[in-house]
Amino acid sequence: MFRLLIFFLIYQKLFSAEVNLESLAEKHYWKKLLHFENGKSLIVNKSFFLSKTGNLKDELIATIKIFNSNQEKTCQFPARYKWLSQFLTFKYNLSKCEEFQEFISNNFKSISIVFASSRFDNPATLFGHIFFKLHSEKIDLAFNYSAKTPDNENNLLYIFNGWTGKYLGYFQVLPYSLKETEYKDIEYRNLIEYKLNLSADEVKLLIYHIFEIKNLSEKYYFPNRNCASELLKVLELAFYKNRNLKINSFIFPIDIIHILQQQKIISDIQISFSLMKDFFNLYNQLNQNEKKILDNILQEHKFVFDELNKLQNQKSKKKVVLTGILYYKILGFSNKLKQKDNFTYIKLVQLFTQFNLSMPNTTKKINFQPLNYRKSSFGIGVDKYFYFKYRFLYRNRNDLIDEIFQNGSMEFLNFKITLQNEKVLLEKFILLNIEAFPKSNKFFRQTGKKMEIGFKEFLNQDYFYTDVGLGYNTNLNKIGFLNFIYGGIYFNNILQLKIGFHSEIYYKTFQKIFNLQFELEEFQNSFIDIFRAEYLIKIGNSNIKFYWKKIQDNYYSGIFYNFFF
Repeated sequence: MFRLLIFFLIYQKLFSAEVNLESLAEKHYWKKLLHFENGKSLIVNKSFFLSKTGNLKDELIATIKIFNSNQEKTCQFPARYKWLSQFLTFKYNLSKCEEFQEFISNNFKSISIVFASSRFDNPATLFGHIFFKLHSEKIDLAFNYSAKTPDNENNLLYIFNGWTGKYLGYFQVLPYSLKETEYKDIEYRNLIEYKLNLSADEVKLLIYHIFEIKNLSEKYYFPNRNCASELLKVLELAFYKNRNLKINSFIFPIDIIHILQQQKIISDIQISFSLMKDFFNLYNQLNQNEKKILDNILQEHKFVFDELNKLQNQKSKKKVVLTGILYYKILGFSNKLKQKDNFTYIKLVQLFTQFNLSMPNTTKKINFQPLNYRKSSFGIGVDKYFYFKYRFLYRNRNDLIDEIFQNGSMEFLNFKITLQNEKVLLEKFILLNIEAFPKSNKFFRQTGKKMEIGFKEFLNQDYFYTDVGLGYNTNLNKIGFLNFIYGGIYFNNILQLKIGFHSEIYYKTFQKIFNLQFELEEFQNSFIDIFRAEYLIKIGNSNIKFYWKKIQDNYYSGIFYNFFF
């Protein structure tokens, strides 16, 4: 009799709610909970669904029934439970869900979105990556969505499979320290952390859904179902009210940052630099004598204590020891630590402890947006010169707007239209330009690479061109030196081969760039010499450029005002 009464009450509850099931199933938030798009869920795991059909109404009815009949299944869907509890009451609740209760016992206080910068020599990282950092009283966690790809995948195959949905993307929760080590220490990528302006209830909503979908999968499509798009969809679940975080047909990680800034969801920003950048920063702070001692220890493998005793200053000894520790950490993470290094490394570690040193904390808060999301610009120059640029995707090592990608470039579908003397000209169209010129010194010699494909005007002729180059980028204090050789083709009715040499001296800060370039290019059976000198000063979202160029016996100069929007 008692069981019959319970069944009657459950049935009555469902029946009374039947009037509203249609509208409830069509609510925006319910669709977001199910990752529903174009009439079906993007989630491919059967365990995510409680109904046979997986459609909105059937899944809603099945969920309501489960919450009144199965405690174990109820525990799998805390976000569904929390949302539906606004409209219905259920027999079971979340208090007896051991795994879920253990998860939320971390007491998550806030959430940040973290941008991992690009590695221009790795196609998988060209556009950067984003993931969530879940700030906890116990241990910070990372919530990540990424494609699972075979080890040592061919670059062209990787691009093809990513565009055609051949990979599965996985939602994953793991300790934040693991992601930090992966990106900063192994891949040498800087991390930019954007704290999200979320209330305690909004954090809770997001945490509940993250628990639901951890270890689940969707089909991964590089243009529009990537880390950026899927994490933005998850973030929408922090808000019962639709925030209209619009997703375009093509979306990249940098676009997410722009969207969140427009919606005023970002509060604080901080940068954490890579292990390689930390090493270079420490090394550049050493004086010449300290560098010589470090060189003797690391390169010549001279006895550590004897070399350090040549330094009278205790502070100098600590600087050398700390820089040496970072050097060996880099070798260790890249599997390049040799047996002969072990003795020196052990002695440095002993001194590290003896001096009571700690690893440098290079995380710092900033009050500006360090990434460039602006895709358009216009400029005004002397002699009634005007130009308009549009860049579908643009990261350039000489772009003052962008303060992270200073050793590489990534340009895609970038064109420049000029107007001068009442003549409109497509001056340049870059189909693709990838440059990777990581900094090198005597300890880490890294070969730079360049590939560029596009159309441009050269010596009053329009050409389709390709460039492929190899080079070397180093610095002396704050002065940089970049040299590379390149080869390729020009095509204008006939195919012509070219080869050239590029040399560049530059000085960069966050506010200005001075750049002096020389090129010598073999073209049409003769050598063409090209000199360029540029000085750029940043003013907010714009800059002023002083420019001088010489090509053979032709000279060009000007002052330009460039505004980015």
